[in-house]
Amino acid sequence: MFRKTTPMAPSEDYLYALYDNFAQNFRNSSKVMPDFRADILDDGDAYVLEADLPGFKKDQIKLELKNHTLTITAMRPAEGRARGIYVLQERRMNSFSRSFEITGTDEEKIHAAFEDGVLRVTLPKLLSGDGAGRQIEIL
Repeated sequence: MFRKTTPMAPSEDYLYALYDNFAQNFRNSSKVMPDFRADILDDGDAYVLEADLPGFKKDQIKLELKNHTLTITAMRPAEGRARGIYVLQERRMNSFSRSFEITGTDEEKIHAAFEDGVLRVTLPKLLSGDGAGRQIEIL
């Protein structure tokens, strides 16, 4: 049977698909949740990375620097969280991390602070000589 639909008007099949997608995302919400959010801003002589880590304590966050890559790992302990059967669970009880390539920064002078659920990492830029610049010859 051929069903006539108008352009941009949802058909019955569209509504069923919309419901099915909603139900699937509701049941598998942990698979669609993103890692923590971060901003990196250029503050002149340094880059400042700010990462939202609400609900974490300072001792649950680890920063590791290796091969010009900064990795931020946040670990939430699983014990004490299970209080029944969850209908929706978006807060992770394990660890997760993000890595940032930081070439061009003075890795010896990086410092971090954590306050009100926001991790702030200051990454001073490497200074190239006296800052006078140079001409690049085109070959």
